[in-house]
Amino acid sequence: DGVTTAGLAARVLGDSHALDDGRPLSTVVLKGLWHRGGGPDLGDLPSGVRRRTLWATVGVASDMLSSTVLVLGLGGGAGSTLSDATLQAHADAGEPLRLTLSQLTHHPPRLADMAATDVFACENPAIVAAASQRLGVGCAPLVCVEGQPSAAAQMLLRQLADAGARVAYHGDFDWAGLRIAQLALDRFGARPWRLGRADYLAAPAGPALEGCPTDASWDPALPAAMVHRGVAVHEEQVVDDLLADLA
Repeated sequence: DGVTTAGLAARVLGDSHALDDGRPLSTVVLKGLWHRGGGPDLGDLPSGVRRRTLWATVGVASDMLSSTVLVLGLGGGAGSTLSDATLQAHADAGEPLRLTLSQLTHHPPRLADMAATDVFACENPAIVAAASQRLGVGCAPLVCVEGQPSAAAQMLLRQLADAGARVAYHGDFDWAGLRIAQLALDRFGARPWRLGRADYLAAPAGPALEGCPTDASWDPALPAAMVHRGVAVHEEQVVDDLLADLA
């Protein structure tokens, strides 16, 4: 969790540049990650942001500053680190905050007050924006992974899990969203939040469902319902229900 490509290469391969973009081993590893995630066979890998996203699936960041995680209402409590103070100041103001992987690594929040506390996690920053505007300081602790969780997001979720927080995860009802949800449940012990078959069927229809189906261990009947209905449901379509839980 949270290692950089240069740090991983130096530790495992003895060459901090061995996993740079364009190097043979980097290409082999990225193709493996692409295939594992259900991507089709392809000659050239995606570049830029999509390469960084592939690395993020296994908790690796391109650097310590570009990997961030968005939070709202996550106070630092009695902790005394820089991250604690920054978290508490923003929570007191009801303002969203971006924490970098560097902050979480060099100034890890203590999160001592988070044991047995409900922390909600969502996939899309639009939910954080709506919660900030409509709930402000009254919003429950909220973490946004912004699609495939970055190394920073994975590190914060690990820190919350280690502190004993009860993380509840919601994401889009599409195949990528289900894979992200499964990662949150498997890797960080999260529980599903309004993410079952009944929730999906009760939600307004979104765009046509595309991509390769995947399983949902928390509700095995959900994927079949999605295939039968044939539409995705994005978080923004159920924002009122989510905000009701966060209030």
